[in-house]
Amino acid sequence: MNHQPFEHWLLSDEPLTPQMQQALQEHLAICDQCRRLKVSLEHIDNLFAESSMVEPREGFSNRWLARVAAAEETRKVAKQRWQSWIWLAIIFVGLVVSFGVMGYQLSGYLLHPVSVLIETVFQITSVLVLLHNVMEIGMVLVKILPKVIKPTVWGGMLSAMVMGSFLWFLILQRFVCSGRRVKR
Repeated sequence: MNHQPFEHWLLSDEPLTPQMQQALQEHLAICDQCRRLKVSLEHIDNLFAESSMVEPREGFSNRWLARVAAAEETRKVAKQRWQSWIWLAIIFVGLVVSFGVMGYQLSGYLLHPVSVLIETVFQITSVLVLLHNVMEIGMVLVKILPKVIKPTVWGGMLSAMVMGSFLWFLILQRFVCSGRRVKR
């Protein structure tokens, strides 16, 4: 037997049209299952109507808010722990890949130590030649610039450098000191 519209009508609080009321009464007359459902619903409605409203115990709101705050804190800690594990895994994978690439690169050098020695000497010699050339350019500039630039310009440049260094020191000190303050 099809109980669908009748069960829905019994369980909903919507008002029924006279035709729906008539169809429901006819169905209840022949359907034992829907009749028991109606009697059970009426019994539950009576129990709710007869029972009194129970007041929560004193401090319920405070306990509930504390429990919600604790649950939120637990959720945050779990999220941070999960993120830490993810970062740890990413760093581990990065290290493994880096060591693998370095090992692959170094394997060629370890097989040919003479070529590594020659390459190292060449690199060191190149750096030394570069430093020597920079020193020569600096010496030429030291000899030429005083004759080209007036002493007042040198004084202005020196003052600007001293002021810039002083401001840099003050800004650096502000950043360092602001990081040490305890926030309450």
